[in-house]
Amino acid sequence: MRFLLTVNPEDEPYTTLSHYRGLDFETGEEEVGVRGVNEIRRRLQESMKLGVMLEAERARNEGLLGELRRLVGTQGGVKSEGNEGGKEKSVFGFLAEGRRGLEGVDRERPLETTARFGRSQLGSLRELSVGLGGLLPRLAQETAAEDGGATTRDWRRERLEYVEAAARRHLENVRGLELTRDGAVRDDNAEMVVGGPKTMEVGDLERVVGLLGVGEAEEKGTGKEAEGDRMDES
Repeated sequence: MRFLLTVNPEDEPYTTLSHYRGLDFETGEEEVGVRGVNEIRRRLQESMKLGVMLEAERARNEGLLGELRRLVGTQGGVKSEGNEGGKEKSVFGFLAEGRRGLEGVDRERPLETTARFGRSQLGSLRELSVGLGGLLPRLAQETAAEDGGATTRDWRRERLEYVEAAARRHLENVRGLELTRDGAVRDDNAEMVVGGPKTMEVGDLERVVGLLGVGEAEEKGTGKEAEGDRMDES
């Protein structure tokens, strides 16, 4: 025991325990200050955070293992005598029960092993089949109800999409409005787009047409004056 708890002084430089790695015991007291204390405090805080994370991970793993044991039917612990007779059979218990008849199977005979395992699962599969057969009528009713609701929703959505598409085509083709993807009238710099050209462009075109009309009127007036002069000369 003394040999296990003590180390010879000459062997100390060559002996390091795992939880002493990274620690420098040769540092003098004059080098220890506020900075060193803060560094040690940060390491302690990080170690505590790591401990909390590891504890939470261990708890999650224990919960997952307990759930798996419950499903397979290998829940450990002391069983009460009152619950042994009325204990419900686990859902995946047949996975563990199937191995009970395979202890003495020779590994050199895989076909025999497969056949014996399949035969051991017939009882559990028959029970599952009977249970699923009893659920089929209820599942059929629920599926029919869901399909009816889905059909109604699909029909309403298709009708809404058709009405929106028809209204959009009418506004764009008949009214000459340029719509955005959301169906709003496009408005660039407070200028509504109507029939392609903007409002300012329409005003410019109207002024050009007015100028052309004035020019035609002046030409007509000049032509009439020339005809009157020719008549006077004759």
